[in-house]
Amino acid sequence: MSRLSHIVSILVFITLPVIAQAVDVEDTPWYQIEILIFSQQDLYREEKHRMDVQLSYPDNWRNLYDPSSPQNRIVNTASLETDSVLNPNVSTSSLAEADIESYAALPQNSLKLGPDHHALKRAPGYKPLYHKAWRQQGLDFQHSPWILLQGGEQYGNHHELEGSIRLVKNRYLHIQANLWKARFASLAPSLVMETVHSDTATPGIYSPKSPVSKESSLIWPTLPDLPDTEVSEEFIPSTLNSAKFQVADIITLEQSSRVFRDEVTYLDHPEMGVLVLVSKYEKESVDTPVND
Repeated sequence: MSRLSHIVSILVFITLPVIAQAVDVEDTPWYQIEILIFSQQDLYREEKHRMDVQLSYPDNWRNLYDPSSPQNRIVNTASLETDSVLNPNVSTSSLAEADIESYAALPQNSLKLGPDHHALKRAPGYKPLYHKAWRQQGLDFQHSPWILLQGGEQYGNHHELEGSIRLVKNRYLHIQANLWKARFASLAPSLVMETVHSDTATPGIYSPKSPVSKESSLIWPTLPDLPDTEVSEEFIPSTLNSAKFQVADIITLEQSSRVFRDEVTYLDHPEMGVLVLVSKYEKESVDTPVND
């Protein structure tokens, strides 16, 4: 083999991984993800709610945003760093274009689980808490961001349903959910003064000595605040007498399941359910004008 041929072979061997990586980035498939979360009655009261659960939000997160107001998007630094690491060979403008279309809450007429939502709303014992859809690229466990969500009734700075969910694509598609549903009780002014005043007390929780129900006297975990959000005056953990609500019960749903395209996947829990529908999304190709 001549010296020139040897050099060419080495260069080809070195550049192949870079070329393959660029192709992978361009060929990364897009998906539309629709999530419908609802509460349901535990008719047999078989679920025992653990009180030692650790509730937290992930570091790599995204918020769905209103596409009519893209300037109101909230994106964390970890997600932006993930995009640059995942797509090192793609220009910043290309990333910006993809990001504008990613994680935008789709309009109601794009939702395919509408009939299920309507049926749950009419059925006794069921209550829809969250129903949204968005589009994103299929990313692996390391890069796929978690979508923050809130649903149901609002109590001060918190909602009945909170947590995060994400789509992951390695060899197969998976949905991962880390959700919690809280039940709140109002604090009467006369009872607020009887809350525990100590450094070890859980903020906004009744003292076991307070003349309230056994359920209310239990110490439940403190609910974490959404990242990058301002705390409402109606639910200030650091100021006991300002708190108007207390946590009376918490149930959690932490599951991961393989999903199949265009098939509804169900995450089950005695008191909560999640319907997931993932479909392939073909982005509209925009032809680049050629100058004469």
